[in-house]
Amino acid sequence: EELLKNTDQYTSVLYQNARAKLAMALDAANEELARFEDAQLARMIDATREANARFNDQTGEARILRAFQDLH
Repeated sequence: EELLKNTDQYTSVLYQNARAKLAMALDAANEELARFEDAQLARMIDATREANARFNDQTGEARILRAFQDLH
């Protein structure tokens, strides 16, 4: 993103083509990162639900106490 911002003043066709390719690659990388983050968040939510069901956690307090019980 900074590279795109810092090269905006270059107007030659070569620079503009390079900037366009860089912008497309950046967009693709941001989309992939968003998909990865969404998938990771879904896995974390599923794992939390499974643990809550397995340990019969009925309240937020029970979840927190279970999460920290092995730390002492």
